Amino acid sequence: MVGVDTLHGPTLTDVVTIVVPQREQLQARVHDTASTWIDLLLLSAPRTSWAQITRMQVSVQFAGAQGLCRIMGHLAHRPQDAHLRVVGYGTGETLRFEHRGHIQLLRRPALVSAQANARIVVLRSGARDHVAVETRCVAIGGAELRLAGLPFAAAGQTFGFDLFLDPREPAVSGELLVERRDADGFVRATLSRITAHDRSRLVHWAAEHSTRRVA
Repeated sequence: MVGVDTLHGPTLTDVVTIVVPQREQLQARVHDTASTWIDLLLLSAPRTSWAQITRMQVSVQFAGAQGLCRIMGHLAHRPQDAHLRVVGYGTGETLRFEHRGHIQLLRRPALVSAQANARIVVLRSGARDHVAVETRCVAIGGAELRLAGLPFAAAGQTFGFDLFLDPREPAVSGELLVERRDADGFVRATLSRITAHDRSRLVHWAAEHSTRRVA
């Protein structure tokens, strides 16, 4: 775990995880942000009582181009909701997460990865031809992809690619550098050119689909 002062917090509409120590993890979406707080729309219903959760220090975990990060703080109602008579709280309600402002880097992009079965189109561009080959991406990470069925690829070659994480969303695009071909025929490639936005999408996807958990 590495603390980095220049890390950036989650942005509007990002889906984050609220970690209640020794109890549960909750999904939430960023509704609004400021320098000392983040308003979070709950996407799942908490099991921890309101009296307990407001006395505890909790953390918010989020993924982005910088990797998987965490920030510590406390949950409360927003000031504009202070006049409301609150009986309970749950899915669809917005809470204020007041944080200390120090973001911890839990896992760098190279260490965030997950198994996949995603469609990817690899573009081979030569002096005489431009060939697009469709195959499957079997592992996705913030710094590396693992591909199946790319017969023309050799170590040291660079190719353009379009990776389709979700058929309803635009492809993640960039360039990959072939590192090696494994004995089973799968190709390992590093991301040699990709925008910060698309790297953030890869880290988000890998963090959400990874079986590894951060406490």
